Amino acid sequence: MEVILLAAGQAILMAVALLSWPLWLNAIWMAEHWPLQNVLGVLLAYSAILTLPIFLLRKRLLPKDVLLWSRTLPVKPTERWLAHVAVVRLFIFPLAIAYALSTLACWFEMPASHQVAVSGVAMMLISLALILLFGTLVLHLRQQCLEWRLMRATLRKPHVISMLSYQQQSQGPGLLHQWYKLFWLPFWRLENGIGIKQCMLFISAATMFWLWLQPGPPFVRFLFCISASSLTLILTDQGSKAVQEQMQRLRPHLRALPFALLPLEVLSKFMCIIPANVVLALFAILLSGKGDSFHAGVAHWYIGAQLIAQVIIVSLSHLSSAVRARIIILFMVILTAIGSELWN
Repeated sequence: MEVILLAAGQAILMAVALLSWPLWLNAIWMAEHWPLQNVLGVLLAYSAILTLPIFLLRKRLLPKDVLLWSRTLPVKPTERWLAHVAVVRLFIFPLAIAYALSTLACWFEMPASHQVAVSGVAMMLISLALILLFGTLVLHLRQQCLEWRLMRATLRKPHVISMLSYQQQSQGPGLLHQWYKLFWLPFWRLENGIGIKQCMLFISAATMFWLWLQPGPPFVRFLFCISASSLTLILTDQGSKAVQEQMQRLRPHLRALPFALLPLEVLSKFMCIIPANVVLALFAILLSGKGDSFHAGVAHWYIGAQLIAQVIIVSLSHLSSAVRARIIILFMVILTAIGSELWN
């Protein structure tokens, strides 16, 4: 929490102050005889956006192990719905407080809101009700999907691999083949979708670097610099974190097998740096076509700092999440300071 407040405290305060402004604007537009379907569309879309935290945290709110345990309990379906509602209410309470604080800011900064006070308050209450409904549906669908997957898994026939074939596979192509079997395939097959997340981070980081190199105002380029630097660091951090967790799961089982654990762990950590290095290589290629419009020395310092940051993040992947967050924030500040001096 202290890292988030230090890095984005002002942005969080601004977001809280502006939280209810779309609803007040919607109420003003409705008073100006805006079409009803447009008013309802804005209300539904904004409520769906504010439900995103529940959607992103659905796997932590309803873990698979908890659902497996709760299936054996004599719990009625109505009680399960009430449990989902109780969980969503934990999100609704701080959101309602933020709505109230934002309403105070809106009341003093937007004089037109005085004429639609009743409609604005009604918009906020309807929005909270919609968020409660959407969040409850998200948790219910999460439960139903897991139950469907468990039912489907029980209907499958067990696939038995003989020890001889396993030994032939393990003695095959070597260390790279072991990394492919033990890390690459699980990252694409696990429920958490690590492979898909890394692809999205890779595409987002490359897009931010491309936008950073496009002509535009200095402030916009500065924002793209922050986004590109942070996404590249997060890309490496998430990959090394996934490798560390997978290695902790595999280590007790691999000790009983003829596996070279240290080379396998070093190789898996080295593979975490490759996506970020590919992004930096694309950045260098795009930058080479810009001629003399940038400082070449600053570009060299930026790429060098990025490489150092990648190595440090992968080397310290065994530390806690709070320490890794502090390291990422520190390097993000350093890279942003260097990247802001890139253009002439």
